[in-house]
Amino acid sequence: YTAVLALLDETEHFVIRKNALYEWSVQLELCYRTYRQMGNYPLALEYFERLSAVKDSMAQKASIKALAEVEGRFLLRDKQKTIDTQQSELQLRRQLNLMYLLGFLATLILAGTLGFLLLRVRKARREVVLQRDIIQRQKSDLEKLGRLKSRFFANVSHELRTPLTLILGPLSTMLKSRKLSIAHNRLATIAQEHGQHLLKLINDILDL
Repeated sequence: YTAVLALLDETEHFVIRKNALYEWSVQLELCYRTYRQMGNYPLALEYFERLSAVKDSMAQKASIKALAEVEGRFLLRDKQKTIDTQQSELQLRRQLNLMYLLGFLATLILAGTLGFLLLRVRKARREVVLQRDIIQRQKSDLEKLGRLKSRFFANVSHELRTPLTLILGPLSTMLKSRKLSIAHNRLATIAQEHGQHLLKLINDILDL
C-alpha cells in the first residue's frame, strides 16, 4: 500500500511537470475505484475529489484551448480581412498614383507643346516684323534711288541734252548754208556727227 502511494505521488509530480492531465486522471480514477472496492471510502473520496479537480482542470484547459482556437480563427480572419483591405488600398493607391503620373505627363506634354507653339508663333512674328522692316527699308531705298534717278535724269537733260541740242542746231544750219570752206565744213561735219552720237547716248540713258 505504501509503495502504491509513493508511486502515485511520483506519478503526480511527473504529470504536473509534463502537464499530462489525462494520464493523471486515469491514475486517479484507478486509485478511486481500487479504494472503493477495498472499502476504504475516505481515501476513495479523497481520490474522487482529486479526480474531479483534475477533470475540471482538463475541461477548463479544453475550454481555454477551444476558446483560443476560436479566437485564433477570428484573429486569422480579421488579419486576413486587414491584409485584403491593405492590398485593396495599396492597389487603389497604385492606380491613383498611376493616374496622377499620367495626368502629370499629359499636362507636361501639353505644356511643352503649347510652349513650343508659342515660341514658333513668337519667332514667326519676329520674322514678319523683320521682313516688314526689310521691305520698308528696301522701299525707302528704292524711293531714294528713284529720286536720285529722277534728279540725275533731270540734270542730264538740263545740263547735257539741252546745250547739245543748242549746239547741233546751229551746226546743221551752217552746213546747210554751204557758205563754209572745205576745211571748216569738214570740221563742222565731224562736230555734228560726234554731237549726234553723244545725243543718242544721252537719249538712251534717259530712256532707261
